[in-house]
Amino acid sequence: MYCKECGEIIEDESKFCKHCGTPTALVSNNQSGTSIVPTEIKSQSTIVKNNIYCPKYNHSDYIAKVSSIYSSGVSTGSYSGTAVSFITPFSSNESSSIAVTPVSMSGINITDLSRRIAPPPVPPPLTKLWLIVFIILTFLTGPFALVFIPLSIWQGIRIRNKNREIEAYMPTHKRAVESWNKLYYCGRDDIVFNPETSEFSTPEKIYDLILNDMRLNNPTIAYIYY
Repeated sequence: MYCKECGEIIEDESKFCKHCGTPTALVSNNQSGTSIVPTEIKSQSTIVKNNIYCPKYNHSDYIAKVSSIYSSGVSTGSYSGTAVSFITPFSSNESSSIAVTPVSMSGINITDLSRRIAPPPVPPPLTKLWLIVFIILTFLTGPFALVFIPLSIWQGIRIRNKNREIEAYMPTHKRAVESWNKLYYCGRDDIVFNPETSEFSTPEKIYDLILNDMRLNNPTIAYIYY
């Protein structure tokens, strides 16, 4: 097998690399002797240097907190420029023209790894758009207002109940974020793990880890929103 630190060939039974002294942790690598590690974890300035080991193969390199990787992979940006459009005339007597319009855009950029290990989101509230539409139609439709009055009331009740549901869920969401903050990511094995329980999974199943950790203190928790 290959040493996970220096890449030199060592005997399969070796507990330490004879070239650099790194514990082997019985990790045999692929034929090239290298591992595929995400760029985010390679460039992490907060890679863990304490006694946190990956539970899959018991190695300690390329490990960082999930929250740290997520924060470094999310950025906001803005763009300002001009948009050029061509205006086609309606008649052959007119010539075409060009319109230049200033534009400004902003958005959030998130890496693929940060998206895979994102924290539990807050449930979104119901949009008030339909409520506003029903209220406007109530005043504009005359005799048909009797149709839109109950629709407005129904939509208002739905929004109120949804807001109450979100408010009741927020303590659970807070505990879910606390459990998320416990997790670490191993870039060598592409897994997320809880060092307190040694449970691990792929990043796509990170919410299972969070829910399992929450149930250690409160077995009655049925779900988390994601």
